[in-house]
Amino acid sequence: MNLKSTLVAALSFAAFAGAASAVPIITATNVTSSWGSTAGGVAVDENVSYGRLPGSAADPFNQVRWGTPANPSFATRGKSGLGFQSLAPVPIDLGVDFAVGKLRRTIAPGTNAAGSQLDIGTTLNVDGSAQGPYTFSSKFTVDETLNVAPCAYPSARPCSDKITFSNVAGGDTFTIGGIVYTLTLIGFGNTSTTLQDSFLSEEGGTTDTFLWARITAVDTPPTPTPEPAPLALLALGLSVWVG
Repeated sequence: MNLKSTLVAALSFAAFAGAASAVPIITATNVTSSWGSTAGGVAVDENVSYGRLPGSAADPFNQVRWGTPANPSFATRGKSGLGFQSLAPVPIDLGVDFAVGKLRRTIAPGTNAAGSQLDIGTTLNVDGSAQGPYTFSSKFTVDETLNVAPCAYPSARPCSDKITFSNVAGGDTFTIGGIVYTLTLIGFGNTSTTLQDSFLSEEGGTTDTFLWARITAVDTPPTPTPEPAPLALLALGLSVWVG
């Protein structure tokens, strides 16, 4: 290969590599949560962090709790509820499911509520630049059973309860380099290959699972008329110079 061919090939590869690097590098640097609009139940506490047992340390989950504990000595800590714990920072690949946080369901005897809404705020680092925060909301419906046979959701302990997930406000959108992306909650599960919109939690226990999200491109700008790239022009000039 002569000098001209070598230079043209090298510069063409550099131009291709530059185009490939246009895929943004995204990290969820901060994830916040807020519970609200809790339906049903009594003595509802929203956005609390107390542990389940008296004297226990603060819980890393932001929680909504409700109900009157069957054991009065447990005071407020013996309530049922839902909790969310952020997993940030989280690296993100476009179109690939990622765990944005962990969801916890705590069930105590003698309590009930129909569900609660979770609002999540996410700040993204996109190619070194802060974006957001972006917000999206989901509703968690709780089917709390009466713990009498026949159980709607049988389990080793008294009848399990069922928690169902649904999007309320869909996903939030943002723009990077003229391309529109959407950030959406898609379900929960222990892995991204076992996603579902509901799970069962046994009476008197605590069940954890991951809450998953996805960022996808929903709109792209029109394809411009091809023009010589700067590197291509440079290669052309070099081909003349070495010819």
